[in-house]
Amino acid sequence: MILQRSLLILSLVSLFCMSSMAGLLEELKNQKEVREPAQQLSFNRVLQFVQQGNHEAASIALFRLVQTRSGAERSRMQYFLGLAFLELELNQVAAYQFVEVIRRGDSEFMTKSLEKLALVADQLGEPGLINYALGQYRNRRFPVSQSDMLFFRQGEIFMAEGDYRQAARRFARVRPESRYYLKAKYNQGLANAHLGKTGSALKAFRFMSQHIGRTSKKAKKPEEKILAYLSRARVYYQRKMWAKSIRWYRRVPKDSKYWYEALFEQTWAYLMSGQFRSALSNFQTLNSPFYENKFNPEALLLQGILYLYICDYDEVKKTTKKFSRTYRPIRSSLQKMADRTSSASEYFYLFNEYVISKSAGKKYNGEIPLKVAEHLSNNEGLRKNYLYLNRLEGQKAKMKSYSSTWQRSAVAGYARRALARRITQVENGIGQFIQNEVADVLVSLKGFFDQNAFLKFEVTNEKKKRLRNKIAGKDVPANTNDENSRSRSFYVTNGYEYWPTEGERWLDELGNYHFLGSRSCRR
Repeated sequence: MILQRSLLILSLVSLFCMSSMAGLLEELKNQKEVREPAQQLSFNRVLQFVQQGNHEAASIALFRLVQTRSGAERSRMQYFLGLAFLELELNQVAAYQFVEVIRRGDSEFMTKSLEKLALVADQLGEPGLINYALGQYRNRRFPVSQSDMLFFRQGEIFMAEGDYRQAARRFARVRPESRYYLKAKYNQGLANAHLGKTGSALKAFRFMSQHIGRTSKKAKKPEEKILAYLSRARVYYQRKMWAKSIRWYRRVPKDSKYWYEALFEQTWAYLMSGQFRSALSNFQTLNSPFYENKFNPEALLLQGILYLYICDYDEVKKTTKKFSRTYRPIRSSLQKMADRTSSASEYFYLFNEYVISKSAGKKYNGEIPLKVAEHLSNNEGLRKNYLYLNRLEGQKAKMKSYSSTWQRSAVAGYARRALARRITQVENGIGQFIQNEVADVLVSLKGFFDQNAFLKFEVTNEKKKRLRNKIAGKDVPANTNDENSRSRSFYVTNGYEYWPTEGERWLDELGNYHFLGSRSCRR
């Protein structure tokens, strides 16, 4: 705050106060020739307010000056009004002032406004503003003080657009001393992985694994380090190096928010390498009651398909029934909601019920099924939009802390309207995203239900075969996978500890279940 105040004072002083510098004296002389005394008095009042730290009064005076000026003079006043809004911690409203100056194209304050806008856009994390600021630079050189941030943000935009080659180049230009460096290194690895440059991707992720927060085995690992492990596993999977992929998936800690995701991807690596027993062991965790709020119909179906492969038809039947019991109500609720709800704003408020309940630690009973709401909340883009929305709401709340004089002023009314308009736009954007995602979930569920119907058909078909064989006197051997029929000594002699279970699950057991059955298909 002190630094920002000093910058604002220095900026004003450089224009409105006498100086020993010949160039500035000449500029002041020229300004006096075109300004009337009343105008000079207004400038002096603004400077006085800033020197006193009274940014409320400064913003009121500057807002009046902006309304009465035109051309280059208006750009000057609007630039300083933007600085005053920054002092008042109203960054979004400040950004609008810098955008207006840039649009007018007045060379004197355009560059300064562009630099300020880039910083504000970075603080807000708003992709539209960042994109606009970067677009205005075009052939201009980035300021040295902001180059790392701008290259990083530019890389993010190229990534979002699917231009991974340009994204990798921008991330590579972020310097090691920058606070953006490790994030840039990670994104550079992702971009190279998309381009099929797995060697370069592994090099980036290996660097992150080695240089991020070396901790003891008991200490919680930094999130960036866990992402490096996960990314290395994915690159090895991309290379079809299943054993190495599985090994790196195992490095993701069980207490990490990425563990469930890593376990599911590891299961795919087991499937691709033909380790079906290990895959079925993982499915015991993935589909356990501990993760009852996870939206993962694919995991249930894959488990059923594996049971079908080993001819454990009783388990296939149980799995298909569990799938229908779990996901049919979800599909029905989503379809009713989609048929009834059409506007983006409605979808926002429906999803926001979940967000409010979760932040308050209360039980959620909203219209969007909990599994789906949890699934949507894990989207990185959605999280960023909510973070941006929270910052806007914070600025809106901040205005209420200022004096009643400022609250009644025209500049306060303008700021309130600007923020309210932007908040509505962001909410509608989030609502549109939720609406699109709900539509995608319904489409994917249709495909999953088709696969579930196929599994049911296969089980029914097998029952017919067994019945025909029985009639013909060719009995099928009994299923050897009935674990309940085995004695405790069977498991102990095979190196396992044995506890009969009725479906309960304990956190320390997760990831440690072992499938003990064998293939029971007739030769």
